[in-house]
Parts: sequence; structure tokens; C-alpha cells
Amino acid sequence: MSALAAAGGRTGWRIPFFLLAGGSLAGAGWAGLSRLGLAPAIAGAPAAMHGPVMVMGFLGSLIGLERAVAYGRRWAFAAPGLTGLGAVALLAGLPITLAQVALVVGRQNPICITRLERPHGEARPK
Repeated sequence: MSALAAAGGRTGWRIPFFLLAGGSLAGAGWAGLSRLGLAPAIAGAPAAMHGPVMVMGFLGSLIGLERAVAYGRRWAFAAPGLTGLGAVALLAGLPITLAQVALVVGRQNPICITRLERPHGEARPK
């Protein structure tokens, strides 16, 4: 068995988080194109959702995933999950309050992780 296949068993459960980030990127790109009039609008989602989905959904999921992997605790993966689900909620036309709560709570998690890693600016002991 190759080293990559062996690592897949330990890291394969992270794939849904990458899919949420990738879906957010695709949805934000499509919304941007529809805002320019180059693509049909996404049903139920205004083209103005391009910015929030790109910044909070895609970048929030990707940065949150990076921080969660660096921290190494499974609870830390709530951040990319929530920001990705918030972006999907925006694109799916679900109630905007639901999406806003998911995005805001998801963005607070990496801040908490950073404070837990270095509470007073020093490196976290190994």
C-alpha cells in the first residue's frame, strides 16, 4: 500500500469540507458571472450573493480548514463546516438569517483556535 493510500484512511473524512469549499467557490463564481449577465441566475439566490459566498463561504471554509488541520482537534472542523453550509444556504435561497448565523459562528471558531494555540503570543507547547 502506498503512503498516499495509507494517509487517505486518516484524512478521507476531510473531503466533505473540501467539497463545501469547492462548491462555495463554484457557486460564487457562477453568481459573479450572472451578475455580469454572462450566465443565468441561480434559482432562488440573487446575484448579489457573489461577495458573501466568495469571502465567507469559500475563503472562510478554506482558512478554517487550514486552521483546524493545524490545530489537530476534530471539534475545530466545525468552522469550515459551518461556513460551507452557510454559503450553501445562501445559494440555495434558504432563510438568510440561518445562513448569517452559520457564517458568523463558523468564522469565530478559527479565532478561538488561534487563541488556544497561542494564548499570550507564545508558541503552543507540543
